[in-house]
Amino acid sequence: HVNLADSRRQQAAAAGGTSGAAHVREHLEDAAANYATAVSLIPDVDPLACLALEGKLTTLRELQRLQSAEDRDEVALTECRIELGRAYFRHGRMRECSAVMSSAVMFLDKKHGRDHPSTVAARELATRLLGRELIEDWVG
Repeated sequence: HVNLADSRRQQAAAAGGTSGAAHVREHLEDAAANYATAVSLIPDVDPLACLALEGKLTTLRELQRLQSAEDRDEVALTECRIELGRAYFRHGRMRECSAVMSSAVMFLDKKHGRDHPSTVAARELATRLLGRELIEDWVG
């Protein structure tokens, strides 16, 4: 599924200059679905899980570039970042974990506020994964 998703993303990039946005969107949506399937099938301990989640996050970002600001699904992007943060943690990739978790926490803080349950939950998860001192630097 990861290879299929990668090839669909490549097709989307190639279609960008030749056919319309509809074809690009179709390829990207197919790629996102294949990455999601791969993530659900790959064990957490397999390093390929990080690769699949990275592909999913990249694809979601590419899809967002095609959408208007009102149609963008920031929640899906944030959920993917949190999932990727967990995967990075499992594989000892702490710098990458910190980057995606901080991005997720900052988005939730900006959208919902510091005391919203989703912001608090994301911050607590990041704190458990990375330690208190790192989290305090993210969101003032």
